[in-house]
Formats: sequence, structure tokens, C-alpha cells
Amino acid sequence: MKKIRTGSANGLPFDKMYWEDMYAEDDESYIDGVFNAKHHARYCKTFFELFDCPIRSIGDFGFGLGVLLREFVKVFRPERIIGTEPSEEAFQKLTGENWPLSAAVAFYPHTIQDFPDTYLRDHPLDLIICNSVFQYIPDSGIEPSFEKMHRLSRFLYFTVPTEKDYRYMKRELNFTDPYAYSRKLSFYRKEIRKYYSFISHNILESKHFQNSSHFSFELYRY
Repeated sequence: MKKIRTGSANGLPFDKMYWEDMYAEDDESYIDGVFNAKHHARYCKTFFELFDCPIRSIGDFGFGLGVLLREFVKVFRPERIIGTEPSEEAFQKLTGENWPLSAAVAFYPHTIQDFPDTYLRDHPLDLIICNSVFQYIPDSGIEPSFEKMHRLSRFLYFTVPTEKDYRYMKRELNFTDPYAYSRKLSFYRKEIRKYYSFISHNILESKHFQNSSHFSFELYRY
């Protein structure tokens, strides 16, 4: 298997050993968005329906095992599906699956940083999923990644563990992630707010598209 170009905290590649150590597609998984993917998808679908905000196209940047993407596709039934993932193993697995015949589907074997975004800048998505990816991007890649994504999609469904979250997981779950960068909450919020507004739990709205926003109540934007 190809070893992925990596900026992980320990310098090791995201190869087969990484997937075996860190992920499991069952109820024993510690990775949020794997063991409870259906709940994430239903929550997001309900939120956008509440505000009569249609989601017709979905991307997943760093789709990993593809668990979240599958569930989001089931509930949203998008017309376009785009995914990017640098792991050859994960990429081959997802591209070999059956996807809705009514949807245009494209997967790319890239990191967020080197994803070719020319097409999406002209034809942006409604929603990008980016679940537990940014903790593997070095500091120098954080702002460029947010800047890139905020032009490619109106909304971002985003999760990343902070330094405090990792302390909790180690103490309560005996879980550590040697591949990840552990960063303070203030670091992520500073970078996020340059390009996004928080409009709900995990849901960010791109400032590039917010002139046509469905979410105008200022108390809930920050």
C-alpha cells in the first residue's frame, strides 16, 4: 500500500496499521461519527429542514471509512457527491461501493491541502463534511485548508478534538491518538472565525456565501 504524505504529530504515515489501531466500524469505536453516524446525519438533516434550507450536494473531505458520508447520503439523497481521502486503502474501498445512480459521484485520492479545487470554485457544494481531520494537519496547513474549503461549500459540518478533549479521552476512555496534534480551543476558534460563522453544533456557515443566508438571527451566529 502507498504510504501517505503526512504531517502527523509523530511523523508516521496513515497506513493500514493506523486504520487498525484507530478505527473500528462498530459500537466499540471511540471515533465520533463512526459509532453514531446515523444520529449525526439525522440531526443535520432536521436542522436544515427546520430553516427550509435545501442541501442538494455533499462533499466529505477526509472521509476515512466513509461511515458518515454513507449516512448523510441516505438522508439527504444529494444530486452530487464528492469525497477526498489520501489513504489508498480507504479510497479504494469507497470507490468500489454502490452509490445512488441518480447522483453524480466523484472521489479523489488527495489531502485537503492538495485537493484540486478548480471545479468546485465554479460549482460549489451545499455541504462539506470534515470530521476529525484537522488534528492531523500541521499548524502551517490549518488556515489554508479553511480558506480553501470556505470557497467550495456554503456549509461545513466540522468536528475536531481540542487539547482539553484529548485530556478527557485519555482520563475517561484510556484513549490516545499518537498521530494527532493537540491544540487549544482558542487556536481553532481564531482560525475558524476568519472564514466561518457558527450557526449550530458542528455546523458552520461560510462567510463567502453568507449574503444569501437562511440564518439571519444574530443571537445564534458567532
